[in-house]
This record gives sequence, C-alpha cells and structure tokens, in this order.
Amino acid sequence: MEQLNKFLTMGTNVILFCMAVSLLVLGSEQVNNSIRLLKASVFRQNIIREQELQNTSVDDSKLTATKGEIIGTLLGDMEINLVIDGTAYTKEIFQPDFFDYTVIKEGVYLKEYTLDGNKHITEISYTHMEK
Repeated sequence: MEQLNKFLTMGTNVILFCMAVSLLVLGSEQVNNSIRLLKASVFRQNIIREQELQNTSVDDSKLTATKGEIIGTLLGDMEINLVIDGTAYTKEIFQPDFFDYTVIKEGVYLKEYTLDGNKHITEISYTHMEK
C-alpha cells in the first residue's frame, strides 16, 4: 500500500511538472508574439510619420490633428517628445496614467515636426488653431 502511495505521488508530480513546462512554453510563445507585434506596430507608426512628413511640402496645406489623435499619441508608447500648446511632454518622464487629459482643448491642432541632422523626427508640436 505504501508503494502505491509513493507511485501515485510521483506520477502526480510528473504530470504537474509536464503541465508546468507546457504552460511555460505556451506563455513564452505568447510573449514573443506580443513583442513581435509591438515592434511591427512601432515600426509602422514611425513609417507613417516619416511618409506624412515626406509627402508634405512647403506649398501644401498644414498638417492637422484632432484632440483624439493627440490623446491616442499620448496613450501610446511615446517614442519622441511632444509639445502641446507650448507645454513640453518628454518621453522619459511622461506618465499617461496620471495625465489630466482635460487640458487638451477640443478642436483642430496644427502639427509640426522637428527634425535632427539625419532628418529623423525628434519632436512633434501641436498648436491649437482658434476658429
């Protein structure tokens, strides 16, 4: 009887160990997929910004954004610094969970890009356009 108890305990431990390893493998796959999707999303977002900048010439109409687009940019993973109506929000210290989104006025904003020497975007400025 005692040998049967030991056998059942060992069998249960082996099954639990196999289940734990399976969950670890499945979990790491999900994490890898999430990281891959996040990298692709960030890459696409940067390409969209670069294309928008390249497609805009001096003669074109100004680039605009809405309050919703600005909030979406703030809620996303900030890659660059933002300036909204003269107030700077740096990517290093900005905390979206504690930001008061009511300070962003309703309406249309003029969007301007600041570039570095390599023509990479370093900052986006949003200025509220009065009606």
